[in-house]
Amino acid sequence: RHVATPAIEDNELICSSDPVICYEMNDVELKWLKPPPSDSNAPTMDQLMTELEQVSSTWVKVGVNLLLPAWKMEFIDKNNRGQCYECLMSVLEYWRNSANTKSPFSWKTIIAVLRSKNIGNNRLANEIECKYLNK
Repeated sequence: RHVATPAIEDNELICSSDPVICYEMNDVELKWLKPPPSDSNAPTMDQLMTELEQVSSTWVKVGVNLLLPAWKMEFIDKNNRGQCYECLMSVLEYWRNSANTKSPFSWKTIIAVLRSKNIGNNRLANEIECKYLNK
């Protein structure tokens, strides 16, 4: 199998034509990533970013609730220079792709994150639940 390998920047994803053959490079480790879920009710990145744009300033809390490792949160902050929207997108992309996450990639997880005590955005959680889960 041929894997395209452009110049590797910190934490760059390298994927082949087979979505299972995908890995993340950074200066410390190489980790295999699972492909995005095929669940038809799973959120897309466009949907997530549209729905969550208004809470982008809470990207750190979102990442903590999604159980992202501290080193990854620090990397995201450094890599995106504190730009909240880009940081949130990086958090969600890592959550979607990481085989290490304990939080399933689903709208139910996002709703639970929004309702968590440290975010507490029940209004947005309810809107998402009505829009995507109560069809």
